[in-house]
Amino acid sequence: MLPALTDFDTGAAAGGQSGDMKHALSSFALSLGLLLPLLAACSGHTTDEPAAADDGADPTGTVDSDVKAGRKKSCAAIGGTCVGLSPSSCTGGHFADASKVSCGAGVGAACCISCPAISPPAPGFCPGGKVVPRTNENGCTAGFDCVQDPAPPCPEIAQPPPGFCPGGSIVPHKNSAGCTVGFDCIPSPNACVSAGGKCVGLTPSSCPGGHVGDATTYSCGGGVGVECCLP
Repeated sequence: MLPALTDFDTGAAAGGQSGDMKHALSSFALSLGLLLPLLAACSGHTTDEPAAADDGADPTGTVDSDVKAGRKKSCAAIGGTCVGLSPSSCTGGHFADASKVSCGAGVGAACCISCPAISPPAPGFCPGGKVVPRTNENGCTAGFDCVQDPAPPCPEIAQPPPGFCPGGSIVPHKNSAGCTVGFDCIPSPNACVSAGGKCVGLTPSSCPGGHVGDATTYSCGGGVGVECCLP
C-alpha cells in the first residue's frame, strides 16, 4: 500500500511523474531508431534496391508446365473432367492417356472422358468381313470400318505337258477368285482364217455364196479334206 499523500506530496509526485514520462518517451524514440534499420535488413529490401520481379511461377503448383509447353493437352480442352483417380470415379467413360492429357500438377487426379453414344452399323454392313470400331483422338468410338478377310492362297497346279497345244497358244483358265484351275489351248489362226475365210468340208456345196481359195495361199492348216471358203 502506498502512503497517503498530502497536498504538498501530491504536487511533488505530479512533478516526478512528468519527468518519468519524458524519460520514457525518449527511451521509446531511441529504441525505434534502433529497430527500424533491423526491420529493413530482415525484409531483404532497401530503398536503394528494387524488389525482385515476379517470374510468373504459380505458387499453388496447379499450372502444368507440360500444357504450357504444348507437350500435353488440358483435360478441359478435350471435353473431359478431372476426377479423383479411383476405379469408380469414371463410370460410363474412360480415363484419358496421362502421357497426352493433363489435369495439372496435382497428384491423384485423372481426366475422365465420357464418350457419346453411337449407333451400331446396320445389318449387312460388312458381309463376309469383320466390323472394326474406329476411335478418335480421345479414345471414343467415332465409327466402324469393314475389314475383309484376306483371300486364301491359290492351290498349286501342274503345268500342261509338252505337246499339249502344238502350234497354238496355252491360256490359263481361272476361277472367280483369280486362281488358275486349268489351261486352254487356243489354236493359231491359219492363212484362210486370217484372210477372212472359213475352213469347210471339201464338197461342191460347202461354200455357197462364196468361192474356194487357192489352198497354197489360203491354207486351212494340217487338216485333210477341208478347203478355204472366201466371201
